[in-house]
Amino acid sequence: MLQDLRRIRFGMIGIALIALAGAAVAVAADTRLSADDAYLDVLQGKWIMSGTLGGKPVRYVADGRRVLQGGFLKLHLLDTGASSQYEADVFIGYDPKAKDYIANWLDRFGAAGARVIAQGTRKGPQLLLTFPYVDGAFRDTLRHVARR
Repeated sequence: MLQDLRRIRFGMIGIALIALAGAAVAVAADTRLSADDAYLDVLQGKWIMSGTLGGKPVRYVADGRRVLQGGFLKLHLLDTGASSQYEADVFIGYDPKAKDYIANWLDRFGAAGARVIAQGTRKGPQLLLTFPYVDGAFRDTLRHVARR
């Protein structure tokens, strides 16, 4: 009887291991990145983000890395100006079911500005994020320019 219980237990462990292996293969198959999700990988590392805000030039040191088990790209932005007053963390993710990007911009101005989640679309190297604020939409365009 003890031998039978051991066989049943080892048989169940074997089935559980096979099921876990199958689940791991299914997860691995689902973790392949689409071109849209892989675009976020291009924004990893330290780089300079420059552009305009309200018609005035801005320049930030950006540090991008995947966070939350790769579900989001986190961009840490720090103003390069002499007074270095602006700092933000931007979380950007791609939703393959909706076929769009979402972004949450958290900065030194606090919770009021973080209430809005942007939606975005990408065309080639350009990602356009639109934040639908009550006072009017704010657009943020990220354009990756390859190093020469």
